[in-house]
Amino acid sequence: SLFFLYFSLLKKWGVSEKNNFYVANLLMLIVASTTALYPIVIDYAFNVISNREENKIFIIPVLIISITFVKGFAYFYQTLVVGKIVNTIIKNIQVNLFQKLISLDILSLGTYKGGSLQSRFINDLNILKEAITRVLNNLVRDFFTLVGLLASMVYLDWALTLCVILIYPIALKPIILVGKKTRYISSKLQEKIATASAFLNEAAILADAADITRRY
Repeated sequence: SLFFLYFSLLKKWGVSEKNNFYVANLLMLIVASTTALYPIVIDYAFNVISNREENKIFIIPVLIISITFVKGFAYFYQTLVVGKIVNTIIKNIQVNLFQKLISLDILSLGTYKGGSLQSRFINDLNILKEAITRVLNNLVRDFFTLVGLLASMVYLDWALTLCVILIYPIALKPIILVGKKTRYISSKLQEKIATASAFLNEAAILADAADITRRY
């Protein structure tokens, strides 16, 4: 689950970035809160315009600009902090993976193809990097955005919100099935990439060997 992966990353690989985790979570919470304020501001704007309250119209652009500025500021620095966390985690994994690689005995090392090892260092870690980024964003920012928007919906129209909550689980089942299918395809794709990388690497070695043979 996302929670298990999140806390596993924080405990095993992100210890040195613990403070940045807290900062990123705080910034994500700000982004989620400001996003949830948009429906309330829009409702306020409609009420002011429909009631012809001319003395309050100037407040509307001030609110919109202020919320947008705070959200943009928090989102920008959240992206920077999350990027720093992810790059540090990937670097630590690469260092640990390389240390494991050089400590393997010859027999164990011979069971792996060169392209497969390259794929683990490059392709697999790139996919892991994207996954970590999604986890950091989805677990906090999207979760609190959902909670904030639900609170705004309840404030604006509780009956309509109740209908949405009842209908949402029906739409959730296909999403789960598509997610499982996507993960299965992604796993098979990684196996194919590793095989192709191994083939290309061996072909390059044979080409170099043939070139050396011709020179001699």
